[in-house]
Amino acid sequence: MTEENKQSGAQVVRDIMRNEAGAEVRQFTGPDGKEHTFLILPEGKTTGSLKELEDEYRTRPERRKGTAKFSDLESFCLHVNRFKGENSVIFSSDDMARPSLTCVLDYHAAGGNEFEGTHFGEHRSLYQFPLSDEWKAWAKADETGYMDHASFAEFLEDRIDDVLEPLGPEQEGESASTKALRRRIALLGGNMGTPQKIMELSRGLKINQNASTTSAKNLSSGEVQVAFKTENVDDNGAPITVPTMFLIAVPVFQNGPLYQMPIKLRYRLRGLSIIWALIRSDPRKIFENAFKEAVKVAGDTTDLPSLIGTPE
Repeated sequence: MTEENKQSGAQVVRDIMRNEAGAEVRQFTGPDGKEHTFLILPEGKTTGSLKELEDEYRTRPERRKGTAKFSDLESFCLHVNRFKGENSVIFSSDDMARPSLTCVLDYHAAGGNEFEGTHFGEHRSLYQFPLSDEWKAWAKADETGYMDHASFAEFLEDRIDDVLEPLGPEQEGESASTKALRRRIALLGGNMGTPQKIMELSRGLKINQNASTTSAKNLSSGEVQVAFKTENVDDNGAPITVPTMFLIAVPVFQNGPLYQMPIKLRYRLRGLSIIWALIRSDPRKIFENAFKEAVKVAGDTTDLPSLIGTPE
């Protein structure tokens, strides 16, 4: 439709409204410098907009708007690079439960003048980090708190593939993260368990889940030795040696790199039974390391500034 036809069509509408409905059609210059049309209706002289009617004649949207959502970081960056402008900004939400990246493609320009370079902020790219199944499993166990024999043993057996051998002797040229991990383990103290020891613990607890506890004592090595008394043989004690912690390696985000994290083993006596807890050591710091690395990838790929927080 040509501009001439659009104008003549709009004029026809105005004539109909004026002649048939007794309405006055007027125009005003808006703050954007453009002419806008409105109606003054007879009853009470109520004003009404013709914008919806005028929008029917548009051959393209008035502006870009909407939020595109992505399931991987690479696609997020591709979308940002396709639509970014001079003032685009990435906002990084470091909420451990719902981490995300949001790029406001039509963000406001910098400066103190709130009228110049002000944009609508309605065209966005969103990437919600998918937390890995491994990370969520250990987080849930930590948040659950103390568990009975059966639940504790079943969880350890299900997640045994996440368990690592303890760190060996310090090597020359170790990374800063490995050195920090060594310091963390030394600070926690106690005895570090191997995957084999954790599996033995799991099986031993399953065998004795219906038995009563006769004793639980700390050994000189820092381990805990738990003795059980079975129901059918009164004098048959079943001692199990329990380390105070062990090491796991899990990705924070789905398909992401592995991060090593100590898990502290805790127990309490409840009547004639023992309940167990798995406590992650400083998960916030591990999450922040993974998150900052992902934010850096997004910033380097898009060449845009990244602010920690959420957009207005």
